[in-house]
Amino acid sequence: MRVLYLSDFFWPYLGGPEVLSAALLPEIVRRGHEVLAVSSHGDRPLPDEERWRGVSILRLPLRCALESAQVRTVGDTLRRFIAARRAFAPDVIHLGMVGPAALFHLQSSRGSRVPTLATVQTELRSLRPGTTARRLLRAASWVRFVSRRLLEMTCKEMPELREKASVIYSFFPGENSPESPLPFDPPRLLYLGRLIEEKNVALILGAFANVQSAHPGVRLIIAGEGSAGEALVQRARDLGLRGCVDFLGRVEPAAVPALLNECTALLLASAREGLPTAAIAAAMMGRPVVATRVGSVDEVVVHESTGLLVEASAGAMRDGIARLLGDAEEAARMGARARDRARQLFDRRRCVDAFETLYEQTRAF
Repeated sequence: MRVLYLSDFFWPYLGGPEVLSAALLPEIVRRGHEVLAVSSHGDRPLPDEERWRGVSILRLPLRCALESAQVRTVGDTLRRFIAARRAFAPDVIHLGMVGPAALFHLQSSRGSRVPTLATVQTELRSLRPGTTARRLLRAASWVRFVSRRLLEMTCKEMPELREKASVIYSFFPGENSPESPLPFDPPRLLYLGRLIEEKNVALILGAFANVQSAHPGVRLIIAGEGSAGEALVQRARDLGLRGCVDFLGRVEPAAVPALLNECTALLLASAREGLPTAAIAAAMMGRPVVATRVGSVDEVVVHESTGLLVEASAGAMRDGIARLLGDAEEAARMGARARDRARQLFDRRRCVDAFETLYEQTRAF
């Protein structure tokens, strides 16, 4: 079977969809299928074509063409995508997200009978008639949601999707890595993810400033990269945290288990979320999570059982962190429950099996 995977970004970019696709697609190749991943260069000088872990990668200026709003540029990119699609002759097209790249899929699919699997990763801003998202979901042969909440929210606006929708939870590579006990001498707190405004890392810094005054030895590790990075470094300086906050920059998925082993808890303060990959990784490594109660976070973090869900304020985040630091035994129990639950729900084999089955079912439509 030939699977064409289309998404705004693919490896080496890091984010929930990118981490999953970089782990999933090589597994699909190992099972005897052929995969072509089509994505954008983004802001990196990446090659137009390469082969990585058995996956053929084609990069086109998908986002840049649309952002340029130049008819000739968009048209040329569309022609290149159509030519690549015809040459590959996919049995199934898998849309990794409902994003700008989906416009090229819609334009190239007129009159095509190639079945399509679309993934909804996060809450869609608008499903009004005529929007790209609505057109895409209506045209898809099947729609995969990353969480039950997203499925229910979307189907309230588009009830017709219930007949062709399901949930497949993501997994995080490295689920079999050995874990170490939670460190409390000193405690180490971790934020792992993109450094962008909607992740509210500044809120974490504000909460940590108050926690640090009560627990002088505690450290905060911020792992990730993004447009807000420099501002966050300056914010840490302004709060007097220069000596107790470490900015690691980009961390490869393969290094995440070891990083989590060095930490006591994961902190998330997003303003909006789908199903946070970082929280899945933390749970797999037996780490409790303190997170804002948004999106589908509660499908990973069970409040008072595997972590704590708090309101989106520095005070609430501070109180959640202080509670974990004040009861090492309960924090360890939360981590153990998180690990046991995660290894059932977010299992690699279960996820890959579900996608392979869905590819076969979608192909038959």
